[in-house]
Amino acid sequence: MSDPLLGRTVVVDGRRIHFHVRGNGPPVLLLHGLGSLAEEMLPAFQACLPGRRLIAPDRPGYGYSDPLPEAEAGPDGQADRIAGFLAVLGIDQATVVAHSIGAGTGLALAARHPARVSALLLLAPFCRPTPHASMPLLRTAITPLIGKVVRSAVVPLIAPLIGPGVIAAALSPNRVPDYLSDFPYGHAGRDSAILAMAAELLAFNDAMALIAPRLAEGRVPIAVLVGDADEIALPDWHLAWLSALRPDTRVTTLAGIGHAPHHAAGAAVSALAADLTRRAAPI
Repeated sequence: MSDPLLGRTVVVDGRRIHFHVRGNGPPVLLLHGLGSLAEEMLPAFQACLPGRRLIAPDRPGYGYSDPLPEAEAGPDGQADRIAGFLAVLGIDQATVVAHSIGAGTGLALAARHPARVSALLLLAPFCRPTPHASMPLLRTAITPLIGKVVRSAVVPLIAPLIGPGVIAAALSPNRVPDYLSDFPYGHAGRDSAILAMAAELLAFNDAMALIAPRLAEGRVPIAVLVGDADEIALPDWHLAWLSALRPDTRVTTLAGIGHAPHHAAGAAVSALAADLTRRAAPI
């Protein structure tokens, strides 16, 4: 396990957003999933999206980015902050690539700030309002009184021990790429990130239900890449909801691919991104 990757920081509405930039060319915004970091997204896309300017922020509350107020922690509040982040960077419009629950933020960005999004590529999206899972460790970590002890003393000790197994399960049945062998599990599980995860999950369902009508009226091109072996964001469940709202969504399903197509199927990601570029809304 290595130290976290240090990038740049900007201030948006009084709160810091930490981010990384790689490459030159048309901008591509990368949004990571629950419990992850911007640096998890970077190496996969550096390989499969050459000739692009990759912009990967730690979403609010994760990594070195400041958390949002609890009332703004859902996909809608995150989307508003990311729109401000793009404005601070002077980026009028970008292709947005979002993984897992980060798809909620990507869809909210397209619904609430469509001028900022030329096209949207969702990878293994967790986007439909969904009954909450039990997640006992997370619930314990946010419980009053004992939660602070768990977050500050227990999680930092066990994160490096259980982290490799967690990421292996998330990528199953595909192998964990070598470039994730030094992922900073302790940094990903820091106090603010645990609280951000909990707040995001609690706000998720209501926020996605609220953006649905505006999403249905949107015209931002959307493509989705899923694996038929994904047991975390079940494709049939999430795609039925998204396709009902946006029947023009292009869906590609890959055999034998789990919850992380960007790590297991870079060629397919590259092909879809190229197609989206051709279909993208004009800047």
